[in-house]
Amino acid sequence: MNLNQMLFRRSILIIFFYLLLAPLNANTLFLSYLQKDDQIECIGVCKDQVERLVYPIDKLLEHTHTLYDAVENKTHKKMPDFLKSQAYLSEHLIHPFEGMLENCSSIQITLDSTLLKIPFEYLRLNKKELSTYRAMVFRLPDTNFAVQHESINLESGTIVRDKSCDPQNACKTIKETNAKFKFFSSKEIKPNDLALQNQDFLLISAHGYAYENNRGVLGWDYIHMQRETLIKLNPKLAYFDSCQQGINLNYLEAFKAAEGLNYYIAPIISNDAGDSSTKTIEWFFEFLQNGLTPSKALFETKKKLKHHYKRKKLLTIYNKALSFRLYEL
Repeated sequence: MNLNQMLFRRSILIIFFYLLLAPLNANTLFLSYLQKDDQIECIGVCKDQVERLVYPIDKLLEHTHTLYDAVENKTHKKMPDFLKSQAYLSEHLIHPFEGMLENCSSIQITLDSTLLKIPFEYLRLNKKELSTYRAMVFRLPDTNFAVQHESINLESGTIVRDKSCDPQNACKTIKETNAKFKFFSSKEIKPNDLALQNQDFLLISAHGYAYENNRGVLGWDYIHMQRETLIKLNPKLAYFDSCQQGINLNYLEAFKAAEGLNYYIAPIISNDAGDSSTKTIEWFFEFLQNGLTPSKALFETKKKLKHHYKRKKLLTIYNKALSFRLYEL
């Protein structure tokens, strides 16, 4: 069986499954981006509409690195390269599904582990970035798609703060909204001593790193949080205010294996210590406490952040306002 035949067979299975889900999620656009050898397969399903495309992957990855690095480093002098890559990726990965996007209210993106760095959050349609165009949630290919999670009642939670990452004390602000929330400074607890039982959320503000292979760590006091620790944690939502943890496959795999964890949110690039990160934490949790689902809470937070930073240069706006990603696991 050649590559095209293998891709076609897999496509049929994905499309069939999405069509089964579509009646239950009539306002959701299901997008899938999967890599097979030197090709990327893109599938969109909304209601009874289906679109499938296959592209060579080399040029897409080249533009991905240009776009990602420009926002990560805020290299304003390279705006022509950024805009060229943004246009190329938007044209190939988003524009083919324009008709479906206009008829949906939310987007669910299944993303191969090799493609986590594609910054869908910065791609554009109708002069709007995708992350402020529709509420968005990401999934890994082998996630249980039949499970559809809803709002989270924030009645219990654990918060850990490294003050060098959270100088404006957004973590303490969240703690003060509910006396039942547990709060630790990074000096009071070690990364691998965390133990949660049936809590609604875990919020950690600490230093994080990701490497070229989409593997990474976070931690404090020179101790990294181990994958085994995360598997044992079971909050309904984990929020990591930590650089690049939104593309850290180590933790994504661990959380997917953790029973009871539904959502994971983290930035795909290096985020601020304070400033936009403070606002993201405070506004996201405020929207959650007002009854919004995590995807809608992040959607509203990003729109509010983009408005707040509207006088900044474009790459700064993207860096500060649009870089957190939500996974449903």
